[in-house]
Amino acid sequence: MRTLPKLSLVAAVSMVLAAGCTNSADPEPPEPPEPTEEPTGESDPTDEPTEEREPDPEAAVTVTRQLLSFEVEVGVHAVEVEGDLAALVVDYTVPEEQMEDFESRLGSFRLGSNLNGARVGYQGMAGGIRLLDLEERTVHRAAIDRPRIASDFLTEDGSMRSVSLHPAPQSASVDVLIPALGYVADVPVVEAEELFDEVTAVIDPPADPAIFPLSTRTISYDDSSEIEEEDEEVTVTLTSDVLFGADEHELGGESGAVLERAAQEIQASSEGGEIRVIGHTDNVPTDAYADNQELSEMRAGSVGDALGDLLEGDYQVRTEGRGESEPRASNSSEDGRAQNRRVEIQFEGRRVIAGEDADEELGDDELELPEASGNEAVEFEGWEVSAESVIRRDGALVGTLQVEMVEADSAVDFHNVYNVPPGQDGYFHPGRGYGAVTQGFGAGRLALRTAEEWVMPMDYAVEDEDEDEGSEGEVARHLASEEAPYPEAEEAGDIRLITVIWPDTGQDEVDIEAFGRFRLLDVPVTESADQG
Repeated sequence: MRTLPKLSLVAAVSMVLAAGCTNSADPEPPEPPEPTEEPTGESDPTDEPTEEREPDPEAAVTVTRQLLSFEVEVGVHAVEVEGDLAALVVDYTVPEEQMEDFESRLGSFRLGSNLNGARVGYQGMAGGIRLLDLEERTVHRAAIDRPRIASDFLTEDGSMRSVSLHPAPQSASVDVLIPALGYVADVPVVEAEELFDEVTAVIDPPADPAIFPLSTRTISYDDSSEIEEEDEEVTVTLTSDVLFGADEHELGGESGAVLERAAQEIQASSEGGEIRVIGHTDNVPTDAYADNQELSEMRAGSVGDALGDLLEGDYQVRTEGRGESEPRASNSSEDGRAQNRRVEIQFEGRRVIAGEDADEELGDDELELPEASGNEAVEFEGWEVSAESVIRRDGALVGTLQVEMVEADSAVDFHNVYNVPPGQDGYFHPGRGYGAVTQGFGAGRLALRTAEEWVMPMDYAVEDEDEDEGSEGEVARHLASEEAPYPEAEEAGDIRLITVIWPDTGQDEVDIEAFGRFRLLDVPVTESADQG
């Protein structure tokens, strides 16, 4: 069996320094192998002749992506599968004439700190790389078995290589998402060969690696409803403040249109079956009912009765109340309590989002924002942002945005070009339980505008891990937001890429809005993109 090239001293220092940026509870990086002895030039007659090392197989897909001012060639090898594990090897090469500047600017971080994405505690490791099986609507993260979930190092020719293990995909090809370097489509999946053995020699194979279903979500412009689909389970969330008066369980005057839209969604996404209507409240006591549990039950009953009258077909409506036991947000603020006052409608189905073009006229409550059309760039606070491409892939739209620093003294950091900080006009809280890194650096606030609703980026939910200390319940990990703040753009002309994946709306052109920041209108959707 061939072995991976040994770490050079530079690579070992790189990994140690990068890991030094984590807190004391973070795992130590793997110890590099002992250095080999320097050749003496004298042969030992007793030594057996050594077999010449075979060259690595060529990368299956090679693309070139810009990172700051550097052109990085990314070579993704075929994904090799054995049992329930898949091995991924990616090579990264910078042109020789750029290498000195590359080393000077990125220093010990090299590419490694980039590749960890939002996997907190794994700086210097390639834990942020994901396999996407959009045909199955699943995401396959780097499988965790501390301390070696993934690794990166220099190869003998001076390029950089990352290796990672993932849950095995079912499809014949997958797409690969690499933080800051973007989206690589159509990587073949093959049976295990040499590279699989090499990767498992570096990384301890974990037991039972998890595969996560992707979730789609839309939000109505009036905030009256939100629709999510995950693993063929659809949840329509209706805001109680729109349906009911304060401390009331009888439906109010504005509820009719909201419930009609909900009934239409049910019939469009399913052909019949059980419809579960679940009432929820905040934690504020009420004098009009015995407790919040009773209020939630009665509100669910009112919605269930109305749906029973509206639905046509073989549907069975069941209702229940859960009181204040399942909050979506903290009850410490009015906004959080409003999110918790809701009625959820759940059923099995597969949603098809048929987006219609948004009205060009802004609503009364919409902010005036900088705008650009097509693939032209919009200017914002010393930056230019353009839609490099939006491509259609197996029920999804994959958007790549290019963010270029045009003024080195801009007061706005890269991650705030597309994210409004809390407290500023246009701030939007995704309400998904995202971790701090995903909230601050992720693309969760980049939405598609359609005629009646926002189409939000696809994401997935992950059970608690040690990397999310202090979290409770499920933690949503945004699909395309697992970007590290490094390397920061510092000079005019520096470019960073943002990748966002939305459910397919069926449109030939889309409008993209970064809440409170900018709009990119009439961006063409293509069936494929030149990956070079």
